[in-house]
Amino acid sequence: MNELVQILKNTRQHLMTGVSHMIPFVVSGGILLAVSVMLYGKGAVPDAVADPNLKKLFDIGVAGLTLMVPFLAAYIGYSIAERSALAPCAIGAWVGNSFGAGFLVH
Repeated sequence: MNELVQILKNTRQHLMTGVSHMIPFVVSGGILLAVSVMLYGKGAVPDAVADPNLKKLFDIGVAGLTLMVPFLAAYIGYSIAERSALAPCAIGAWVGNSFGAGFLVH
């Protein structure tokens, strides 16, 4: 039983390391998305023809949120196997995310 408790504590530690490094991407991407929609004034995605600068700001916010999954995976891997896992985990998560290979995808 003590071994199971230790495994669960380690798993929690690895997940929390990943989440703590992922938070800046969620916050900055979300703020950029919200600011672009707010300044557009229509409660929708800014139109590239009507205001190309707001559309670019929106796209930067989307890019920040897209990087959320690779950084989560990279720092979970970092917590488990130190620096040697950073790049493989980030690349694997980016490829899986860009091809829609996650288990939550319909």
